[in-house]
Amino acid sequence: MSTVAKATKTPAVMVCVTDSATGVPLSRAGVQIPKPALLTFQRTGKRAPTTPERAHWYGITDSTGWVEVNGFPPGEHRVEVYEWLHGSRWIDVHAIRGHVDTLRVALPYL
Repeated sequence: MSTVAKATKTPAVMVCVTDSATGVPLSRAGVQIPKPALLTFQRTGKRAPTTPERAHWYGITDSTGWVEVNGFPPGEHRVEVYEWLHGSRWIDVHAIRGHVDTLRVALPYL
């Protein structure tokens, strides 16, 4: 278990991002979990009450393709994984307090 998730009892997501054709880890890929206000804006077109800096929880993969995103509340979340040359993918996650979900995501080269 992640030391952050264990210490704070918040959910966490460990994500590994690779190229779908080669299996090579993608460094500098982004992983974000939008806050509910941002998702409402995306669905309805109504202005979100938060600034972009506070609109989501996010992280950037390291040279091995891994990143941990934590600090978000338990419940249903949509995780977006994206990389400039590989596009993006959304994954639904049910986050549980103190639990770490591991996602392995392969993105196709555009």
